[in-house]
Amino acid sequence: MRIGARGAAWAGLTGTAAITLAVSGAGAGPVAQAVAQTNTTGVVPAGEPGPQAESETQDGAAAFPFIRIDAEQRVVDVEGVVAVDAHHPDTPRVYLELIACSPDSREHESLVVTQAKPSHLHAALLLIGLEPGTPGSWRTVGDAVERIAPQGDTVVVEILTNPGTSQERATPIESWVVNAEDGAVFFDGRWVFAGSRFITVGSGDESREVYEADAAGTIVGLTTFGSEVIAWSGVISHLAGVDEPEWIANAEAMPNRGEAVVLRFRAPSDDADGTSE
Repeated sequence: MRIGARGAAWAGLTGTAAITLAVSGAGAGPVAQAVAQTNTTGVVPAGEPGPQAESETQDGAAAFPFIRIDAEQRVVDVEGVVAVDAHHPDTPRVYLELIACSPDSREHESLVVTQAKPSHLHAALLLIGLEPGTPGSWRTVGDAVERIAPQGDTVVVEILTNPGTSQERATPIESWVVNAEDGAVFFDGRWVFAGSRFITVGSGDESREVYEADAAGTIVGLTTFGSEVIAWSGVISHLAGVDEPEWIANAEAMPNRGEAVVLRFRAPSDDADGTSE
């Protein structure tokens, strides 16, 4: 299993030390601080109850609130709720910019909202052996749009409805996104562990380094903000003047707003295209 960042494989380090360095390069920043408190042998597996996870976090064991990790299966589950009402007769088209976001950010244009911290998801993905890259970006040059695709290990993203019940069902998250004009399901492609980025806010003695996804709430991007933890492999501008909005929530596939769901992130199988070595 490879654990690293910025192209580094920390073969000589194990456990917390390897992951802390892999996140930040210098052992600093919110992600590193989160992982530095983590004992990698104590990760709470998927299915463990929330209260236990919270108490173990307070005791210093590896548990991130609202996140469950199955290191053996290389799966990370994130608790959330449906963020938008795709069934309201007065607003049948809910245009999307994100797949998942943090509270008080972009819930009106996201499929799922979760209280899981973006930097904790980053750390959890490191714990299942995925390596981050860089978010995508774009810029206009005259009449042309230059697009730089995001980089990072491929991540399979699924949505679990009725989690924890006999009716639980996992489907690709793409099935919740359709074209506004013809109803076609979101085109084929892949999701990548872009890993957001660190930015400096403030100045002088007041300056500090911030994991941008924690500040912006951009967890899983559909359009490209440049701060998302997980990104679509293509580049779609969130500005209507650059790329006309065309992707909406699929009312036929989605539950009602507020229903509990789980976002599942997993490493591709060994024979899948784009799998890390």
